[in-house]
Amino acid sequence: MSTPDFCPRHHPLPCTCPVRTTETNAAHADRSSRRPENNIRTAVLSGRYERIKLPRYNTKKELDVRRIYFPAFFDLSRKQLVQLLDAQVGTKTEPDYTLPKQTFLKSPASLKAQIVELKTTLSQAETRVVALKQLIADSEKLIKSWNRVRMKREIKQGTRPPENLLDKQTIEKFKRDELKQIGEYEQEKRELQKQSKESKSKLLELQSRLENWGLNPNDSESRFPTREVPVVFEDKFIPPSEEDFEGKLPKGHEYGVGAYRQMVYQYGNSADTKIWRGWKKFENEIVLQAIRHGLIRPPKRLLQITLVPIRIWNCEEEKAEHLIA
Repeated sequence: MSTPDFCPRHHPLPCTCPVRTTETNAAHADRSSRRPENNIRTAVLSGRYERIKLPRYNTKKELDVRRIYFPAFFDLSRKQLVQLLDAQVGTKTEPDYTLPKQTFLKSPASLKAQIVELKTTLSQAETRVVALKQLIADSEKLIKSWNRVRMKREIKQGTRPPENLLDKQTIEKFKRDELKQIGEYEQEKRELQKQSKESKSKLLELQSRLENWGLNPNDSESRFPTREVPVVFEDKFIPPSEEDFEGKLPKGHEYGVGAYRQMVYQYGNSADTKIWRGWKKFENEIVLQAIRHGLIRPPKRLLQITLVPIRIWNCEEEKAEHLIA
C-alpha cells in the first residue's frame, strides 16, 4: 500500500487514501531512471488503478503527439484494444423481425407541425394587413395635403413657406404616383385576406382531425415492433485515413477494424516491430476515440500536466486547436 501524490477519488490534496499499485518488470527496471513525480495512476478497463509512466517533455513547448504510443501510455495490450472495440457505448432502435407485425398509432407530430405553421402564417398575415391599412391611410392623408387651395391658406396663416407652393402639374404627378401605390397596397391586402380565410378554414379542419386522432384508419400503420440493441465502440470508431497506412495487412483482409482484429488474432502481443510497423496511428486512434466515448477516463491530473488530444484530427493544422492543456 502507498500514499499517492494525487487522489483517485478526487479528494483535495493532501490526501491519505491508500492505493494499491502494480508494476511490470520493464517498469521496475526503469524505475530508477524515472522521477517519482512522473508516476500517476489511472483507471484502465476494469477500473483498477495501474501505474503509468509519463514521458519527459518541456511544458513550454508543444508536445509532438506523433511520438507517443498511447496504448503503452495507458498500459493497454492489443487484446485489450480489441476488447475496447467490443465495448458497448450506447443503444439504437431497430425493427424486431422475429415478432409478427403489429398495428401502431402513427405520431401526430406532422399534423401538429402543420397547425403551428398555419397559426404562424395567419399571425403574420394579420400583422401585415394592419400595416397596409396604416400605409393606405397615410397615403390618402398625403394626397389631401396637396390641395392648392389648402396650400395657399396655409401660406397666409404662416404654416407653410411660400416656396413650398406646388404647381398644378407637379401635384397631379404626385397624386398619380401615390394612387398607384395605394392600389398596390389594396391588392396585397385583398390577397392576404383571401389567404387568411382559406388558412382559417384549413386550420379548423386540422384541429378537428387532431382532436379525433386515431379514429381514422389512416392514423394507424402495420409494422414490426422495435427493440433496443447495443451499439459497440467498433460501430462508432473512425479509422485513420488509409492513404497514410504503410503497415502489414493479413491475407484476405482490407484495411480496417477487421484487418486489425485478424492481426491481433495471428500475432497477439508480439513485440516484433516489423509486424506492427504502420499500425501505431491506428492503435492511437482507438485509445483517443475511446476517451471521447468515455471508455477510458484519464485522471484530471493527467490532463493538467500533459497535452492529450481527445478528438480526431482532420488535418495537421487542427492538431494544436484540439489539445487540452
